[in-house]
Parts: sequence; C-alpha cells; structure tokens
Amino acid sequence: MSTPARHNFVEVSGNETLEHLSALGLALPQLLDPLALACAQALEVDTDHPVGSAGQLIYMWATAGLRRSTRASGWIAQREKNIEWTISPNRRWRINVMAGDEATGYEGVMPHSRYPRGAEGQRQATQRILQPQLVIPQLRPLQSAATLGPVNYALLHCIDVRSGVVRAELSIPADHDKSGRVTEWGKRILLPNVQL
Repeated sequence: MSTPARHNFVEVSGNETLEHLSALGLALPQLLDPLALACAQALEVDTDHPVGSAGQLIYMWATAGLRRSTRASGWIAQREKNIEWTISPNRRWRINVMAGDEATGYEGVMPHSRYPRGAEGQRQATQRILQPQLVIPQLRPLQSAATLGPVNYALLHCIDVRSGVVRAELSIPADHDKSGRVTEWGKRILLPNVQL
C-alpha cells in the first residue's frame, strides 16, 4: 500500500535513470538481468515447494546475480549484521535486494517494502533521513561520506504476474513504519520493466 511522502525525495526516470546509474558505476543490465533470472527461477515454484520459496529464490538469485554482474567493475560482496550487500569499489554506496509492494516502479507514489525489516534494517533506514539526497552521487560532500558511511540502496522489485513484468527501482530507504516496513525513500531511480 503506497502512501504520500512525509519527507522530500528525488524521483528519477527515463533518460535520467542511465545518467544516475552511470554516476554510481552501474549499467542497466547489471541490475535487470539478475532480476530477470531470479524471477524466472521463482516462476518454477509450485505447490510442492515450501511456503515462501518464490520470495527466497528471488532474493538469493538476484543477490548472487547482482554480485556476479558487478564483480568485473570492482564491486564486492559484504555481509554486515545479517544483511547482504553488494558494495561499490569506492565504498561510497552499497545495494541490498528487497521485495517491494504493488507501487514499486511507478512514478508519483511511495512504495513500501513487502516485508518488515529487522532491527538493523530499521536502524539503517532511519539513519538515511540524515543523508543528503543529491542528484549526482559524486557531488555529495566528503565530510558526510566519512561520517555516515556508504549510502544504502535497495534494489526494490515487484513481480506483476498479470502484466507479465517485473517492476524495479534502485532506491534509498528513508523511513519505516512501526512494523518495520520501509515506507519512504529518499531517492528513487525507476528502472525499465523486465518482461517475464
């Protein structure tokens, strides 16, 4: 269920998406190809699989695929307090794969994470409110980079089975509700839909 934003946020789509990804040292295929592979695996789940298998498969395959697709560019795997990250070569930003709700990938709405975050995920989401949300990451002041650590991005995704697509975005968590779901994003880089 999407909500109106309480905090200022930046929403990027269309041609600006490529510019923002390039500033992060990323290309569209590095994000979309792992999601497409992960969702193809999840579509193989049937009633013989344990409940929750599809979501777990997407998370596992998308995380591994993201790491493989960015490794040649110098990105590395990182595990911090039970959260799996793929971190940039300069250590200024890192990505976690996260399931989103039906508002994921749409302009003008604020999606939520599908599942509640644990205590560490909530802490990191709240911490991001203090982070400057600049249009181009290289312009972020060096002082804030040193004091706040890497910027946490979520590769937020939602399978729309009826439309036959995966909607996705690369977004910075900004706040969460009492249940622990991320409900606000400081910056949303909307990605093109992936056909299933």
